[in-house]
Amino acid sequence: MSLKMPQGQLAAPPTLYNFPETFAFLNKLKNNETVHKYRTSIGATIGSLISTTATFPLDSIKTRQQTYNYRGTWHVIYDTYRHEGVKGFYRGIWAPMISTSVVRTIGASVYAALVPLSRDIWSVHFQLPPMLHDPDHVMNGAHVDHFLLQSFKMTLLYLVPGAIAGASSTLISAPFEFTKLTANRGGKQRGHINQLDGFKPHSVMETGKEILQRAGVRGLYSGYKYHLMRDSISTGFYFTTYEIAKIVVAQKMFGKQSENVQNIAVAFAGACAGIVSWTIIFPLDTLKSVYQKNVVAAAMAHKYGVQLDLNKDSVKINSLRDVFQRRLYKGLSISCVRTAINGAIFFSVLEYIRKRL
Repeated sequence: MSLKMPQGQLAAPPTLYNFPETFAFLNKLKNNETVHKYRTSIGATIGSLISTTATFPLDSIKTRQQTYNYRGTWHVIYDTYRHEGVKGFYRGIWAPMISTSVVRTIGASVYAALVPLSRDIWSVHFQLPPMLHDPDHVMNGAHVDHFLLQSFKMTLLYLVPGAIAGASSTLISAPFEFTKLTANRGGKQRGHINQLDGFKPHSVMETGKEILQRAGVRGLYSGYKYHLMRDSISTGFYFTTYEIAKIVVAQKMFGKQSENVQNIAVAFAGACAGIVSWTIIFPLDTLKSVYQKNVVAAAMAHKYGVQLDLNKDSVKINSLRDVFQRRLYKGLSISCVRTAINGAIFFSVLEYIRKRL
């Protein structure tokens, strides 16, 4: 049985955001002033939930590859599946699911609030790109002449607001991320950790409870200085790269701003933002992961009479030595794939919701 279109009517061409059934509820909220005011926060929350769920297995692989002596990405995948099955790739997902949603909501909201202030400050020193005069400039693209010069100006405008946005959420994200890393110890472990049979919780709640019992609240913030530096730097470059890449695609590559072009630009820019920001701070992320792994090892040794002391050499990292001796980019390839997919999904959903609210 064939379906015929009425004469004179053509089917609407598919677009990158042609999923009305999924987000049909947005049409009921579009005229709500409160919803419109907080549309960035709403979009960031929904975008985070979707992107985190889609890419968590890759994040789990990255964390294990960073902290244990695996031969490569496929070795991690094989070993995890062999000992834990599919559920091993989603071990500890609830902590980052909650924390990432909260963190990105805070980050996007702080960033959107600070960019106008940054614009006012820098407008005294140079002429702003056209997009910055738009009330909704944070998520809109525009034509920019003298690309290199304007990119430099945009870096000044977006880097600091992005860095502050990243730092603003670390008090919330740090405990959740440390708990996630600890929960990822499931399955066959490597190094000195598997020589100790204490400290064996697997669920997120059990892991958090065990950390509190062993080290108190301070234990949840193990490696916080690395976490703070990582999130500040990465978020600054994350938003800056996104804003610049979006213009490159929409204006420099396509030379126009149709809806489909904007959709492609958003997804591509989000992927670029993830890759660039993580490549820059990946060594710092590795140092953080190794430091936290050592903290976990010290906690596991508690039953053998070794007290958890964050000042002991056993859980400290000599950063200069690590820079030269450690493979600080171990796991970068899988991380780039994850962050590219995550960024593309996050910004696509965020932009879609913003446009319709």
